[in-house]
Amino acid sequence: MHDGQAFIPRKGYENIRSYQLDPTLVAWAMKITDKTPLLDSEEAQKYRQRYPDDNARRSPQSADRYSYNR
Repeated sequence: MHDGQAFIPRKGYENIRSYQLDPTLVAWAMKITDKTPLLDSEEAQKYRQRYPDDNARRSPQSADRYSYNR
């Protein structure tokens, strides 16, 4: 059951959540998915407003709007 609050990680685990991604795999994944339309329901829009970070509250955007190395 959901209590209405966003997930907030506990202090002290910041470095555990840091991963080095393989740039070749990232470029490949971005290339094959960059034109994939991302849906955004009214329910998802409301849920995102629970997060304190502005980026977390943004609507999903396709990859072609982001800057990355192809």
